[in-house]
Amino acid sequence: MLDNFDSVLIDMYESKNCGFLCGLVLDETGRYGIKSQKHAGITNGIASSFVLEKIRTHFCCLPHDMGEYSNGQIMFSNGFLEAGFSIEEYIESGKYRSLYDDHTDKIRIYGPNKNAKDIFSPKIVVGTESKFNYVHFKESDRSVRRTAKSRVVGKLH
Repeated sequence: MLDNFDSVLIDMYESKNCGFLCGLVLDETGRYGIKSQKHAGITNGIASSFVLEKIRTHFCCLPHDMGEYSNGQIMFSNGFLEAGFSIEEYIESGKYRSLYDDHTDKIRIYGPNKNAKDIFSPKIVVGTESKFNYVHFKESDRSVRRTAKSRVVGKLH
């Protein structure tokens, strides 16, 4: 985990002028080999209280779903989009990457630079980094593996 991660995220959030800054944005283009409705694929991130209040006012709540996991991510993301805000990711510069525990012995690395710094790390990785196999996915990886209808977004068959 990155020291002063909150300051780093706030600086990026303010410079991007977006509604939600997260670890990975997935969409219909099949970026990273996952084709789905536009949403925050890795939702570790930041939004302002101003933006969250605008969304809450627009919908009378913060959209989410207590059912299927990936549906909640999509509904939460749609709240930003439908209220007129954008969703951006913090990995495109290559300075940071996003890690994702695919619930096997692999940790997925998203971003252009597989050796970039981690702002967040999955709990399972912290302190046991050497135990996992790491698989790097770049934005240009467009062979679609699976849509976002599964519990684990983009999990391999």
